[in-house]
Amino acid sequence: MHNAGLEHYLKIGEEVAVFSSPEECAQQIRYYLDNEPERLAVLLAGKGRAEKEHTYEARLKEILSAIWGGK
Repeated sequence: MHNAGLEHYLKIGEEVAVFSSPEECAQQIRYYLDNEPERLAVLLAGKGRAEKEHTYEARLKEILSAIWGGK
């Protein structure tokens, strides 16, 4: 399901697929199963972004920066 704020971390439709109902989820599953190149593009874009920006090291830096103001 789409969580508020997700768009701050991943590009919706480019790096992650989201849905707002069980019906929409089933529709997207069918769509991505039928469209392998697009499915792989979303997979690789999301994986690349996660490996680059959403690591424990990146989160720790963000937390410490919030605590100490970037010092």
